[in-house]
Amino acid sequence: MMDQLELEGGCAVVTGAGSGIGRALALEAARRGLNVALSDIAPEALAETLAMVEAAGGSGMARTLDVRDAQGLELFARDVENAFGSPALVFANAGVLKYGSTIRPDLSVWRRTVEVNVLGPVNTVHAFLGRMVDAARPAQFVITGSMGSLVSVPELASYTASKHAMWALADSLAIELADQDAVGVSLLCPPRVDTPILNESEARIRSAQGEEAARSLRRSAMTPAEVASCAFDGAIARRLYITQQIEGIAPLLRQRIAKLIDL
Repeated sequence: MMDQLELEGGCAVVTGAGSGIGRALALEAARRGLNVALSDIAPEALAETLAMVEAAGGSGMARTLDVRDAQGLELFARDVENAFGSPALVFANAGVLKYGSTIRPDLSVWRRTVEVNVLGPVNTVHAFLGRMVDAARPAQFVITGSMGSLVSVPELASYTASKHAMWALADSLAIELADQDAVGVSLLCPPRVDTPILNESEARIRSAQGEEAARSLRRSAMTPAEVASCAFDGAIARRLYITQQIEGIAPLLRQRIAKLIDL
């Protein structure tokens, strides 16, 4: 059985903390009594998140950082450890999404998506996870995946391929971490979330299917705060897969498994 996490007074690291789910994770961490160590590529958005954390009574540090910068993440991890000790939670959350044809792929989009969505989390693992294992304190490393980690979406192949990779990464880490009880890993697979990323999806559905379909998409979306609360609950429970509204894609998952085993 995994050791119980002790959050009060600990530290939560969040990459991609400037907006959306990352900002909500930072605020949820502060609400639960953790110090925060935040990073984002956008300095103004990051400063705004830290100000919101402090206004809510929390405290912490922020570092303008691109998760593609492995050395920068290493320095960030060192500074976090010096300031707060080994973190109780790390959220490898930074990510990008862009629609585009799979038949005629834009290689620059693919390159950036893989660098941010795949190598970014790997760089975060490289910077933090070994330190966490060495510290042997109860901790959870949470990778932000997506429902796109589990099923594919037309014209989002670069994104869903990168998020499928996070499923494999989380599973591999879980296997390698199984011989100790302190540090665990989770894959967060949120459904549609009301963030700026949803705006493009909404516009495309409005164009293809009409206004009511676009409104339905918006109504079905979770708020970032709801996702953050679920993420913390799942991490505390040491769940490998943290999912919400998965029943919506259950038929697609069953079809995929049936094809794999020829049922």
